[in-house]
Amino acid sequence: SRTVLMEHESYNLEIAEERIGGTYMEIGRMHFAQKDYRNALQCAILQEKAVSMYRPENRSGLAYAYYDQGVCHYYLGLQEKEGGNGTGAIIEWKQAEEKLVQALEINMEMRGTLAIDTIDNQEYLADVHMAISKEMYEKASAEYNKARNMATNLIGINCDRARRIDQKMQRGVV
Repeated sequence: SRTVLMEHESYNLEIAEERIGGTYMEIGRMHFAQKDYRNALQCAILQEKAVSMYRPENRSGLAYAYYDQGVCHYYLGLQEKEGGNGTGAIIEWKQAEEKLVQALEINMEMRGTLAIDTIDNQEYLADVHMAISKEMYEKASAEYNKARNMATNLIGINCDRARRIDQKMQRGVV
């Protein structure tokens, strides 16, 4: 037997358009959980397109799409580096940087510094800069400090998040 989650009469084009971006986000995050970063990235790109086409006023949806793309590019860069392709890694990390900056701008505008989404975004941007090169250590360190301050202001001074960020800063590598 077939399960109906929503009655046909209550489902319309507007509801379908609203859910397209969210569906791509969820599928992408499932791929991400399986470490399938290429397919996760494709879903995040489709999510961005769907939000831009059907709900351009949904800045939060765009921030999630940019963030997901940035994180996928970051991990693809790590894979490239592990595979011995330093040039490919830098290309991925530069794309990660671009998308994470876009997401961070929206997150700061919409949520401010006291939001987990903003903290995640800030920390990944620092991870990207730390991964790109040792010359970016100072920039990454400043970004880690921002993320750490956000985390302690939101969660508390002795939170696990702040300790993890401190460890990254001490190691000087991601």
